[in-house]
Amino acid sequence: MPRLTSRTIDLNRVVITGMGTLNPLGNDVPTSWSALLKGVSGIGPLEGFQVDDLAVRFGGQIRGFDPESVLEKKDARRYDPFMQYSMAAAVEAMTDSGWVVPPERCERTGVLIGSGIAGLATMLENCETLVTRGPRRVSPFFVPYTIANIDPAEAVPRTRLRSAAIVKAGVRFNDLNARGLVIEWGGQA
Repeated sequence: MPRLTSRTIDLNRVVITGMGTLNPLGNDVPTSWSALLKGVSGIGPLEGFQVDDLAVRFGGQIRGFDPESVLEKKDARRYDPFMQYSMAAAVEAMTDSGWVVPPERCERTGVLIGSGIAGLATMLENCETLVTRGPRRVSPFFVPYTIANIDPAEAVPRTRLRSAAIVKAGVRFNDLNARGLVIEWGGQA
């Protein structure tokens, strides 16, 4: 039987330069943090789709978000909600950091987004379109807007970066995976 040995892990320091969030507690970091400290619940009745046939009719949803606050009208209308949310969080994080990426650092600065799943609204809408109106009416953006790596790919040019656009997709441990990747990449993300 092989003998288990302990390994030493070298920990590098990573600095959080800016934060951004949209979640059931609020559409920005200060609102979310305040609600969290007050013990406010972000759980409520589900809205925006039919719930009559569901056993559970409550959950955490983002409410009161205006995508045009961070996106042009055309993009706000076209983007799946998950893309709108991640763009808003990315803009807030960059603004919060106060950092403008100098041109000489653009090649070494990238975007990393952790996502469990992507584009459900676009997927549902296009599946319904396929069934009711036929394949010619399915959006050409169907596939790109339903894969998780569209978020960092869209965020890179918006932040004027020219380096990696990385997504860590998975239901569990996205934050740990993302932090681990930043460390592996040299802590320059």
